[in-house]
Amino acid sequence: MKESTLDENKQPEIIIESIFLATSNFHRNPFIPKDTKLDVKLNKQDDISPDKSTLVTNLIMEINTPEDPIYFYCNYVGVFRSTGKEGSMNLEKFRESNAPSHLYPYLREEFQSRVTKASLNHIIPILPPVNLKLTLAKGEEKK
Repeated sequence: MKESTLDENKQPEIIIESIFLATSNFHRNPFIPKDTKLDVKLNKQDDISPDKSTLVTNLIMEINTPEDPIYFYCNYVGVFRSTGKEGSMNLEKFRESNAPSHLYPYLREEFQSRVTKASLNHIIPILPPVNLKLTLAKGEEKK
């Protein structure tokens, strides 16, 4: 398959084969201090098939440590396939920020759902959108 950069007049021509929840862990203590802080970390792991047609991206969010009053760990996996059409974005370029951008809303929703079910939505704010390229380059996002 020919490697190319994206023609700005065309779509990336990447197909989302699947997005799925691989791991999710949440716990809270019975008493949560009102000044509880969230230490949000994002990590990404990628694997491109030898024929460069398929990308598997793991986007992992960890909030705090297991010893903290609130702890969350979640891994969403996206499987993306290139159509190989002329002018389509190659998977090396797509994995930089496009793949994580498709997965981050799932992580946010998983966390917010757990926060609501744990009756913490009066203490824990909604996680904001982030610049994933910058955040992943730094290795973590502090809140």
